[in-house]
Amino acid sequence: MTFRDNYTQFWLVLLLSTGCWAPEVEPTTPKKSPAEIAGLAIASAEASAPTQPTPSPQDLYAQEMTQKRTSTTPTDATVVEELEKLEVYPFQATLSGENASLLGHGGGIILTLELDVMKQAQIEVLERKEDFYRVICQNCTETHPFQAGWIQHSELTRLD
Repeated sequence: MTFRDNYTQFWLVLLLSTGCWAPEVEPTTPKKSPAEIAGLAIASAEASAPTQPTPSPQDLYAQEMTQKRTSTTPTDATVVEELEKLEVYPFQATLSGENASLLGHGGGIILTLELDVMKQAQIEVLERKEDFYRVICQNCTETHPFQAGWIQHSELTRLD
């Protein structure tokens, strides 16, 4: 026998003698969905929370009447805040003042609208971010009949 014959037999014996080894694996259990976990958490929280008696209609009416009596008249600031929350976009607006600047996203001036242009311009307000409205200005320039940009809040008046 040659070395080459012994070499192959050596590897064959080595492979057959070592066998295959793998760690034991625990059987898998199904995971609970987030809804099931939340449901269990809610059910356990409800079980531990003390129940409060439901108030009678007379009690509810009395609470409502005392709230009406103790409430103060709303200030102008709260009325304006409530109206701003109720703004539905898009809406039409007009420009006020002498000159209005149509700004780009970076705050650079796209174009300055003068008084004669401001009278013929049709402004459609799309959204509000802080003190600026994002608008589409129709008939602001002949070259760009539908120019989009940002206009300061104080330069617009809503059309109702």
